Amino acid sequence: MSALIEYLEETLNATVKRSTGRITFKGKGYGGHVALDAGTVEGSVRLGVMMKPLKGVISREIGKVLDHYLGAA
Repeated sequence: MSALIEYLEETLNATVKRSTGRITFKGKGYGGHVALDAGTVEGSVRLGVMMKPLKGVISREIGKVLDHYLGAA
């Protein structure tokens, strides 16, 4: 979880709050959360109006980052 927090803060310039098994993040035009529980990862990202046209690009990037940090199956 530490690597993800570092990525969000340093690469995406997000503000991150951490609690047990969960992080919430907010940046310019987006926000969301990631929760880890017994081998399960659950998350969501909300895009602001200006970011919605980039939804496909953002979805692909999220997939790449998850594969990198969690390992592709």
